[in-house]
Amino acid sequence: AIVKKGPPMASSIAHITSNQKFHYPSTLNVATFVSIKLSQTNFLLWKTQVLCLIESQYLQGFISGGITSPDQFIITGSKQQINLDYPQRKKSDRLLRGWIRGTLSEDVLGLVVGLETAQQ
Repeated sequence: AIVKKGPPMASSIAHITSNQKFHYPSTLNVATFVSIKLSQTNFLLWKTQVLCLIESQYLQGFISGGITSPDQFIITGSKQQINLDYPQRKKSDRLLRGWIRGTLSEDVLGLVVGLETAQQ
C-alpha cells in the first residue's frame, strides 16, 4: 500500500486505543480547564489555560502542525480505497476547533469565521 503522508509521531498519540490513531476526548468538559473567554485584552491568560487543556489531551500536534492530515485515499496496486485515518483525524481536529471556538468572546469569534482547522 502506498500512503503519501505518514502517521503522526508516536509521542503525539499516547493513551489511544490500538484501533484509533487520533485522540478524541469528546466527553471532556472544556470549562473545567478554560474559565475565561478570549477577548482583546487577555490573550496570555487564555493561552495558558487553552494550552494546558490541549496538552493534557495529547492534541498539541493539531495546532503545531506535528499531526498532519493523512491522504484521503490509499492506493494499493490499481485499487483506490478510503484511508480510515483521514476521517478520524478530521473528526479530532473538528473537536479541537470547536473547543477553541467555544472559548472565544463574541468579538474575537468574528475573527475566526471561515478558518477550517484548529491550526489555522
